[in-house]
Amino acid sequence: MVIRAGFLLFVVLSLMGCRKPLEHPEANDPVYKDLKKEANLAYAAYKEKEKKALAAKKALDKAQVRTGQRLEAQDDYFTNLHEQEKYAEKYRYLELKAELRRKYDISVYPQIYADKKPWPDPEQYEQYEVEKRLATAPKEWDPDYRIKQRQLASEAKKKAAEPHGEE
Repeated sequence: MVIRAGFLLFVVLSLMGCRKPLEHPEANDPVYKDLKKEANLAYAAYKEKEKKALAAKKALDKAQVRTGQRLEAQDDYFTNLHEQEKYAEKYRYLELKAELRRKYDISVYPQIYADKKPWPDPEQYEQYEVEKRLATAPKEWDPDYRIKQRQLASEAKKKAAEPHGEE
């Protein structure tokens, strides 16, 4: 009985008594994780546009000179090339932003750990989410969009309220 109590006390103290700093604090930071995820999505889109631009370039090379087909292929090629550049720029931007966040986490975490504050700071993530939502919000006001959203919400409520005939 004494051995069990001693073992139980040892287990409890070992689980609760040890508190050591994280080796990689950025791994627990949701802002850093989201930035990396967005960068990876931008890179995947870049690669997709690269494939489309290559296919459009082949179509452009095969098209006969001074034809409508060549003009369409040329437009398609330059559109894909422009979009590819846009995604490459977005990827570089998000990678730099994620790297800055990683450096921020590494520099700030020791003080937060010493102060015994929670890591990661939930308020920072909420603020990040608000800023992200505002940055991705539509820049032009469309009254039809609001009407469509309300109609969709109303239809969804009606469908949810209808009894299901599967009994």
